[in-house]
Amino acid sequence: MEPSVRIAIKQQNVCQGKTPASCSGKTQSSDVSRFFLSSKKGLKSSKVREVSDYFDSTIDRRIREAFARRSSKLSTEKVTKVVHALMKIVKVTADCKRPSIIVDGYRVTGMYPVSFEQAMSQCQGRISPTEMQCMVDAIPAAVTEFRLNGCLSEEWMDGQGIVNVNPVGSVPKDERALHQQRAVIFNHDIVQVQWDNYIIRNSAAVVEKSAAQKILEKEAAAEEKRIEKERAALLERERRNALSKEEKTKEKEERKMLAAAKKTEKAQKKADLIQKAKQTL
Repeated sequence: MEPSVRIAIKQQNVCQGKTPASCSGKTQSSDVSRFFLSSKKGLKSSKVREVSDYFDSTIDRRIREAFARRSSKLSTEKVTKVVHALMKIVKVTADCKRPSIIVDGYRVTGMYPVSFEQAMSQCQGRISPTEMQCMVDAIPAAVTEFRLNGCLSEEWMDGQGIVNVNPVGSVPKDERALHQQRAVIFNHDIVQVQWDNYIIRNSAAVVEKSAAQKILEKEAAAEEKRIEKERAALLERERRNALSKEEKTKEKEERKMLAAAKKTEKAQKKADLIQKAKQTL
């Protein structure tokens, strides 16, 4: 968020927040309500063509002015079709925004009237009575924590004994980009500092420098491995040069016998597997 926007929002005493990532279908009132569903249904091409009483002189004039400012290459006939189509869309969506539909979205998500139990009823997974009671007991502390830090971290919830349903080995949500985190207050001072640090860590310059460092480290590791391999080969040559002719012959025979024994063992294991398969059938 730009500094000027942060200042403007803070001056108006606005808390700008967001719902948990990938949960808008359960926690965002407009998604949960029938508004989007009815809007999509009404905006199907067949439905839009049937819309009447949609013309608005002000909208017509302003859209045409927008086309004129952009020096559109569309024909006058095409512009007229676009303008009328947009006015029909405005009419359809306006007709869908009935107060009862909007209010229902807030009720189902437990946002108004405020109801923790109603909000949790939207959860896709099953919540045991014990897990629910644990979360209910933590609500007062959670309110204080959210106000102080602008979010509820995984570490904080783990400390409260709240059930963790994250896949094992997944990146903690607290370490992800802001839009992938849980519910947060965007313009909270602590959240803003965390976001600024995330941007710095993931800036193009930092990423490029990190990639270059990895290349150098990989090359250094390969060079060290090559040197070690050459050192081992040199020591082996020196060892063999120190052997007498009889010792070299004996060592060669021992290697042959070892190779033959391994070959025989491998063949026996294969034969045993085949025999076992025959017995099974």
